[in-house]
Amino acid sequence: QVIYSIVYDEHKKPLFLIGKLINIQKQVEERTLLEEQAEKDQLTGVYNRIGFYKMLDKSRIGQLKKGLSALCIIDLDEFKHVNDTLGHAGGDELLVMLSHNLQKIFKNDAIISRFGGDEFMVYIKKIDTIEELHSKAKELCSSMDTVLEYNNNTCKASISMGVAIDHRNMSYEDLLDKADKALYKAKNNGRNQYNIYEND
Repeated sequence: QVIYSIVYDEHKKPLFLIGKLINIQKQVEERTLLEEQAEKDQLTGVYNRIGFYKMLDKSRIGQLKKGLSALCIIDLDEFKHVNDTLGHAGGDELLVMLSHNLQKIFKNDAIISRFGGDEFMVYIKKIDTIEELHSKAKELCSSMDTVLEYNNNTCKASISMGVAIDHRNMSYEDLLDKADKALYKAKNNGRNQYNIYEND
């Protein structure tokens, strides 16, 4: 940051500047950290709702030349039962496990967020084929199909997942509605599975 003032002569012509340079690196880093904290979920470290929408707006600009993009809604099955059985600390461990598996499977190719409670939203920015999308969805469901142990108590865990392909010519609301319908179908078919929305 530069702070200065101009020194003038008696005819109000500028003679020289008196000023100083200030290193504001620390202030910039602190501001950046606060902005990141405001956009991240405190428990899992993935984006919260605010951060998700901010990143999503950037990602949906323009058409994909190759590959696909998709929106995924993920719920932990019977999460209330998990909390009742393992306590909220055990439930938190399951949320952290899901966020870790999401980051491991999708890496930097997706915007991963916890919307609140046990609901996660994932926007896959680019994936090569529909077969690869199926493969990653299966891998995620398999990774969460487990028995969680916490404080000598055990509880079955799994997820339900709804996926909608983003054709980019639709509104976000329409995309969200399709992913939500796919999630409902996955739950209605017995949970512990994913469903990809099929066009009417």
